[in-house]
Amino acid sequence: MKISRHLFLSTLFCPSYGWLSYHRKRERERDSVDQFKIQQEMEIVELARSFFPEGILIKEASMEAAAERTRELMESPDVTCLFEAVFLNDGFETRADILVKEGESWTLIEVKSGIRDKATYIADIAYTSMVMKMCGYMMEHYKLCLLSRDYHPGLEMKEMFHFVDHSKEVKLRTEEYRKIVPSVLSLLRDRIKPETSFKAICKNCDYFHNCFDFDKLEHIISLPFISHKYYQRLQEQGISRIVDIPDSHALTAHQTLMKKSLSLKVTVISENLPKLLETVQWPASYLDFETTMTAIPLFPETCPYQQIVTQYSLHICNAPGELTEHREYLAETDRDYRKDLAENLIRDISKEGSIIVYSGFEASTIKKLASLYPDLSTDLKKLIPRLVDLEKIIKNGIYHPAFQGRSSIKKTLPALVPEMNYEDLAIGNGSAALTAFARMVRGDIPAEDIPKLRKDLLDYCKQDTLAMVKLHEALILIIKEQENEKRT
Repeated sequence: MKISRHLFLSTLFCPSYGWLSYHRKRERERDSVDQFKIQQEMEIVELARSFFPEGILIKEASMEAAAERTRELMESPDVTCLFEAVFLNDGFETRADILVKEGESWTLIEVKSGIRDKATYIADIAYTSMVMKMCGYMMEHYKLCLLSRDYHPGLEMKEMFHFVDHSKEVKLRTEEYRKIVPSVLSLLRDRIKPETSFKAICKNCDYFHNCFDFDKLEHIISLPFISHKYYQRLQEQGISRIVDIPDSHALTAHQTLMKKSLSLKVTVISENLPKLLETVQWPASYLDFETTMTAIPLFPETCPYQQIVTQYSLHICNAPGELTEHREYLAETDRDYRKDLAENLIRDISKEGSIIVYSGFEASTIKKLASLYPDLSTDLKKLIPRLVDLEKIIKNGIYHPAFQGRSSIKKTLPALVPEMNYEDLAIGNGSAALTAFARMVRGDIPAEDIPKLRKDLLDYCKQDTLAMVKLHEALILIIKEQENEKRT
């Protein structure tokens, strides 16, 4: 039996998830986004090691050989620092990012690629501490190494990290974990899955259908933006299905439309949809931004995980169904091109009419650009009052059963415009676009592959704004058909 940190902590969080993870191992295929995230995490750990030039890296391939090598080195009086030390005991296994010897004891340093301290980090360190103590090693201090939000390229490397001492919390948690080891082993060895009580967190679990036999799309947990307090209230009243929520309850327009749609099993159109659509002034410009974001900043004067806008797509319609022009911009990768992007946007976008967006992201991006470049601020701020959020119109105006409680364009588009999708695109979502641009800047992409990747990025962003055009047309058509039905 092998128990990793992930398995142990998952079992504490949800016994059923832990049991299923152990007995029904399910390997999720890693896409380019996952691989890039792992790559960044590894780079952060390597940079943190640079603070400890005396450190020795445990390189053995097998966990058993690595654990033996760790033991040998920790017994040597000449060794004061280890990287990737491995510990095994009674099936439990773990790696320590950095171990530093201080006197007769060791300090454990856990390196994370985040910028904020989290409770889960203490749990991670405590698990490693538990296994080390099971192996007989004395630990005195436990530290967390995080990225600094204030770091930007040009500063000394030491400014990239900050350390948080969690010795007190980890020691207490370590003892808690040691006491429950027998129960975790017993649970995982049992041939019968533990009973599961439904919680909100279960909604997005990979093992949902291993625990429950009801349709989660009809369950109250799928009600958009349901608060924990309201969820608990419904549970206490014995209400689990959205359709059973009493009419006397004050739901949002979006929630009300969903409930009615599930009850009637049809698309439901709000009487407010025509008024919502009338807020659009023509000609209409359909705008979408894409960004990149990395742990290690790509450009001067940017910090870890700062969103950097890299491209836009702009479809322009003079009237419903009259697509007249498409304009686009994709930054080069040799420097920060945000000002160039802002200048091109001001030039490309129509000087009148509404600017259709999908969510509030475009508004916040324009505001950030205006703040960043005072000489462009006036022109950029003029765009803000013209923004019309198509997602809000859909949320408050229509609900299709295929929305599945969501309002993202990836859900609404196939429901209302079934002939259009993202399946044939090489880049099919924002995370993949973010990753692709970052990898180009970093030099991870061979030169011969860059032209195709740039085309793929342009195609994806263009599809987003074209999707808005088609969704808008579909909504207008729905209203016209509804009006025609009333006349006949």
